[in-house]
Amino acid sequence: LLNLGCGPMRFKEFVNADFYSTRILNWGRNKSRRPDWMVDVRRPLRCQDNYWEGVFSEHLIEHLTYSDAKYAFSEILRTLKPDCWLRVTVPDLEKFAQYYLTGKSQVFGTLPRQWTLRAEAIADITQMWGHQSVWDQAMMKRVLSEVGFVNVQVQEFRYGNNPDLLQDDPGKKWETLYVEAQKPNPSR
Repeated sequence: LLNLGCGPMRFKEFVNADFYSTRILNWGRNKSRRPDWMVDVRRPLRCQDNYWEGVFSEHLIEHLTYSDAKYAFSEILRTLKPDCWLRVTVPDLEKFAQYYLTGKSQVFGTLPRQWTLRAEAIADITQMWGHQSVWDQAMMKRVLSEVGFVNVQVQEFRYGNNPDLLQDDPGKKWETLYVEAQKPNPSR
């Protein structure tokens, strides 16, 4: 199992991978915080085809441009075993847009951030935290399908097709879109 873009969230039974240059100063001398595998998802993954039994990626893809995200998804597809699942989560543009249009924080359920202006929510998803892309259900489904994934489906917090991949961070539930996609099996 691969935890791609692990940040500080390291899971047992997973290879915890993250981008080597963005967090290296934060890891410092604490070796337990370093990822098991340092990768740049904008480049080929140094991994054989059909290797992973599942890939979990939480709040990574929005840090990539659309073309880089599409490339990363193609590499995930290449390295997943047939019939296995990708679980990808991103901030949900639809929730932020609904909040902007209505001012109703209920669209998030619990709102841990307090914005004094609704436009701050849009800045939060589009410009803060190093974000380079925004995603809603339609965009995520289209990109994953174009890359070659099948059975692309929106899921709920800690609900999905592979119980091992249900590692969702409760602290991000309020803002998150959960999507799963399966690598097709060419022998069927």
